[in-house]
Parts: sequence; structure tokens; C-alpha cells
Amino acid sequence: MRITLPRPSAAFSLVHTAALLLAVAGLTISGCSPIDEADMTAFAGTFGDVHPRGELSDSVVSFSARNGELLMWPALWSGPMVLSRVSADSFVVSTHGRFGVRFAMQGTGVVSDASIHGLSDNTRYVRLDSESPRPIQLLLDGHPADAARRYVAAEPDGADRFVYVARRFMRSAPTRSQEAVTFLEELSRLLPDEPDIHAARGDALLLADHRADATTAWERALELDPSNPAAAASLNRITGATSPAAAGDWHLPFPLQDLFLQPTSAEIERVRESWRRRDLNPRNARIIMRRNIDLNDTAAEARFVEHTVHDARHVGVVIVPEGAAGRRLPLLVETKGVSPSFPPLEVPDGLTSPHLMAASRGDVIYVAPSYRGERIVIGADTLTSEGDRRDAWDGATDDTIAFLRAAMQLTPEADTSRVCVFGRSRGGAVALLTGIREARVDCVVSWAAPTDWFSRMDLVGWTQQELVADGLRNHAEPGETGGQFINYFLDPAIEGRRGLDETRLHMIASSAMYFAGGLPLAQVHWGLEDSIVPSVNGTGFVDRYADADRPEGCLDIRFHPDAGHDQDRQLAPQLSRQFLVSAFELSQEEIAHCRPAK
Repeated sequence: MRITLPRPSAAFSLVHTAALLLAVAGLTISGCSPIDEADMTAFAGTFGDVHPRGELSDSVVSFSARNGELLMWPALWSGPMVLSRVSADSFVVSTHGRFGVRFAMQGTGVVSDASIHGLSDNTRYVRLDSESPRPIQLLLDGHPADAARRYVAAEPDGADRFVYVARRFMRSAPTRSQEAVTFLEELSRLLPDEPDIHAARGDALLLADHRADATTAWERALELDPSNPAAAASLNRITGATSPAAAGDWHLPFPLQDLFLQPTSAEIERVRESWRRRDLNPRNARIIMRRNIDLNDTAAEARFVEHTVHDARHVGVVIVPEGAAGRRLPLLVETKGVSPSFPPLEVPDGLTSPHLMAASRGDVIYVAPSYRGERIVIGADTLTSEGDRRDAWDGATDDTIAFLRAAMQLTPEADTSRVCVFGRSRGGAVALLTGIREARVDCVVSWAAPTDWFSRMDLVGWTQQELVADGLRNHAEPGETGGQFINYFLDPAIEGRRGLDETRLHMIASSAMYFAGGLPLAQVHWGLEDSIVPSVNGTGFVDRYADADRPEGCLDIRFHPDAGHDQDRQLAPQLSRQFLVSAFELSQEEIAHCRPAK
């Protein structure tokens, strides 16, 4: 028997050539079969808003039909959004109801214009003539020099807006950095005395890995404007990566460059041994509150559970669909993402997994831990887990494992032999780490996971070390350059409670890449245009997995072209749903084929 997974996109072969996708045993997970798209193709095309700037307006939206659905892609966004049809000519974005579109037909049945809500103050969009593209279309279609010339010819004093467009382009399409360079070089030729253009040109050159030329561009910006903040900040950052100790009371007790040396095999083994010693069995687990909730027209009961682990009180929620009694349903653990403000998990609206399961949402029990120091909210009630929320990766994995065990104890409707974990961003990393560390987990689906805190989280051309050094010099808060890394990993060192060895071990324990060979059956996704978690986190993880000589067919790898941190908003949910539904149907023998010894 064999599991055949859908063939990855062509981009996969460009970033990794290992064939890891075939064969556990005879179950077939089919690809996304195209549905008849005839009634969608009438809406396909490119539309621009009706604006006083006319052809200079950058508010351009493209529509395309794929797999029976209509996709909407606003210019300078990282990937299209999926539209849900509400009437013959009206749609809303399936995940963001504030965005909507109504098309207007001519008598011939051709869509002439559209009313688009939520994108800008202007709501009327007209179909654009492909023979006379706007400058933004030229940029997006791969003609950056032409775009620059058209912009400047129409608006010679528009440098501020051109720089804004360039920076948006770099964020939404980091793999197209050379096109950003060409665009800004042509702008600097046409407008040679605009310092902001030279500063942005330096940033594009850095992103394209032309560091010496980037420095020259920033220096030129400062010649034109000695107070130019963007150029000054970039020059300070590129020259000060190893000297953060001058940051007053923010002093590290070790050289920063020593922190980012690659982990040794001895250090990795020390982390494994630390994991083996931890007692994550929950104590005093009990249900403290029950609420009836609605999961997209599926009635369910939310059971709020508290337990003790590491001598701290932790909470979370187990959601049991109506009618589960006597059915023995599989468990789907959702591991929450994170942001600088540590927002609470709102139940049920903040959960992705019930939406992911779609028509199968009533056939699964959902398990969602609240991590140490973080909150979980339902209606007017807020529950908070004890502990330090800054321990947001290795610590959150401990919390996931402990809460899963508590949920297993307290949920008689659960089939504890069928357990999968799903997460995105921070949650994607915790999902990988949970699958690697917890023998009770059968499969993992991970989106946009940071997998290596040493060398894979470089952003827009800057190394992690440069960003952290900048944050230390500037006492960065979470949300500022380097601030989140400092918050997660360096605060104890700054406070004098942790040295170099302990800090490095904590980073290793939060980096799933170094333990990739311990992953069970899994599907992993990264967007090639992700400017938050670069896709090299995926290629590094896949390389490590391949080196572990695992059985074939246990890892389904998805690198999505034209997708950012949210993945391909259509294919990633479809593929993940198919994978999970099929994994829950596997026998224990088939699951064991992909389960490494813990």
C-alpha cells in the first residue's frame, strides 16, 4: 500500500531536488481536481480604480479562476485571496469579510467594471486595457525600468510615492530583488538628487546581496541629505553588527558573534537530553468551565481545562463537536502563532483548524493550549496561564505536550491513537517541535515555521546578528528591529540570569531544523515570497530531514510560489485538509512506518 501525495509545484525542484514524497501505504491523497471554471472566467482580468491620478494610480487588482474558485490579487500584496460567491455577480474574501466585490456586466456578458470594498477609499474599478498598462503593472509584469520611466514622465516630483512603491514591492516579492534594484537605479538616474531614492536603492541592493554597492548608495543618500534617517540607520547597522555592548545598561555577558556560531553536535545532544529529563505529565487536570459554541454552523462544546506543569497553572480549551459521544474522534491540536503584543487566543474565532477541516469539522476534537503567560478568551471570560510568555518556543512546546496529555485524560470521546498537530508561523514551529518530541503525535501540518534561529531568520538582506545588534544598541521593544529576538532569547542574559551556553541551548531547543529527523508523518508549507519567515527555513529543514535517512513518503513538502507568510491561501488549506483527513484514516501500522523512535 502507498500514500501518493500531490506533486509539488515546479518551484520545488528549484529549491530542493530530493524526492521525499512517495510511499507509505496504499491510501491516495489526490491533488486538487479542477472544477468547471467556465462561470468564473468572465470575471478574470485586471482592474484599476477610477482615480484623479488616472493611469498613475497603483490601486490595481487582478482576478483569476483556479480550481473552481475566483482569486483576487491586489497589486503589491504577497499572493491572492480566495473569494466566496454570495450571488451571481458578488463575492467576499473568504477569510476577511470586510473585503468584497460586485461585478457589472455589459449586455454582451463581458465584465466591464467592479465595485471593490475594503481596499481603498475608491470603490469603482474598471477593466484595464492590456495595450496601455499602468506603471505599476509594468513593474509587476517584469519591466521595472519601463515602469520607472513612466512614473517619472507623468509625475516628476513623485519621489516619495515611487519609494513607497519600491519598498512595498520588496516586501511582497523578495525573490524579485534584482527587479527592485533595476527599478530604483532607473529612478536614481532620472532623479539623481533625491536622497530617499538612493536610500531605498541601497536597501534593494542589500536584498540582492550586493553589499558594497548598497553601502555606496546609502553614502550617496547622506551626501545629499546628511540627516537622512533610512540611510544613516542602514550604515550604522552594517558597520555595528559586533559592537552592541555600548548600549548602556543593555550589556550581554558574551560576544554577540559567539551566540550565532553554528550549533555543535554535542550541544544538540545536550538539548535532547534536557528534553528527556523534563516531566511534562500534567497534574490536577480538570475541566473548569463549559460553553456551547458554533464552529461555522457546527454545534460544539468548549471545555476549558486547567492543570499544573512545571509547578505552574496552565489552561487551554478542548472543543468537542455535538454528537461525538460514542464516536471516538481523532484529536487535532492547534498551536497558536505569536506577535509582539502576545494577543490572546479567542475561542472560537481565533482558531484556524475548524475552518481548515471544512466539511469534516464535526469529525474532529480540537485541542488548543494557552501558552505560559498568555491568555485565552471566550466571550467575557479571560483565562491566563502562569509563567513567562517570553519562553515562546521551547517553553510553548512543553506547554503543548502537557496540555495534550491533559486533554487525553479528560476527553472520553477522543481516540487517543489518532493525534495530529497543526500550526502556522510560531505555531508551525511549535507543531514541528511537538511532533519531534511527543511520541503520541501521529502527524504534523506546519505552515511558515521558523526552524533555525542561528542563520535562517535573516530579513530583507540583513543577518539575524545585524538585526539583533541594532536592537541591542537601540533598546528595541518587541515589534522594533531585533526586539522580538531579544525578548525571546536575550532578556535573561541582559538581566544577568543566563550565560552564553544556556542561551545557545535555548535557541537550539527552539530550532526544529536541528532535530528534523525526528519528525513523524508531516506536511510542511513555506511561501517563497515570505518576508517574515524566509523560505530558507524550509530548505534548511528539508536538507536536514534528507540527511537523516528517513523512510520514503513521510514528508510532503510545499514551497508556494507567489505566496507570502499566509501561504497560498487556496492550495495550502486544501492540501492540508486532504492530508489530515487521510492521515486520520491510516492504520497504526501505517503511522508507525513514519514514526521515529523517541
